[in-house]
Amino acid sequence: WRTFRVDRINGTFSTGPRFASRALPEDGDLRAYVARSVNADGSEQRAELILHAPIEAMQLRLATTGARLEAIGEERCILRVTTRSIEGLAFWIANVGVEFEVVEPPELVAHLRNVAARIDRALALHT
Repeated sequence: WRTFRVDRINGTFSTGPRFASRALPEDGDLRAYVARSVNADGSEQRAELILHAPIEAMQLRLATTGARLEAIGEERCILRVTTRSIEGLAFWIANVGVEFEVVEPPELVAHLRNVAARIDRALALHT
């Protein structure tokens, strides 16, 4: 089994005979298989955050990201995500548009603090 990014497909063309189909992954859960496979090169880091928004709203907003959500009450949910970079995750989570708390990893907290300090310094120039 292999995964391919749909946004990198540039048209169609025939490459010869079709492939022989393979058996499904053992657990049969293709969604979980793709989520596990996307960052299978070993450079992945796991992160867990609490989002201050109902899970229904976050499911709509994060439907295409491969993130896993779990409700913790009516107004909050846990986001579990695997990422290749803490820097990219910090940028992404800052743009989700809801209040959040970082559960782990501590490196994400440190990076967010550094980014916030840079933003504060940039804004201080315009007061």
